[in-house]
Amino acid sequence: MRYVFCLVAIFSFISCKQGNDDPLSDIQIGIVLDPGNPALDGCVWVIQVDGEKLRAAEIDSSYLEYSLLARIQFNKLQSVSACGLGSPISDIEIKNVSRF
Repeated sequence: MRYVFCLVAIFSFISCKQGNDDPLSDIQIGIVLDPGNPALDGCVWVIQVDGEKLRAAEIDSSYLEYSLLARIQFNKLQSVSACGLGSPISDIEIKNVSRF
């Protein structure tokens, strides 16, 4: 019995992943927002996740609904967008999105 416990402990330790090397973030809850006229601020739709506004280059039109709560999984890109007079907004690539 002692050997079984030791083997389980060793395999559990070996199978544990150190850190998160996958750039794909976990599924998070976001709010879809329309910041205003794109001619004025340059951004059409943004998604707010944990207080941070993010800009997706592409999002399915069925999710373009103001204040829509959505489950979102995305890659955060190195680029940022300048929307209006506020601070730059991080660009994201959406991998998966669904209504909350």
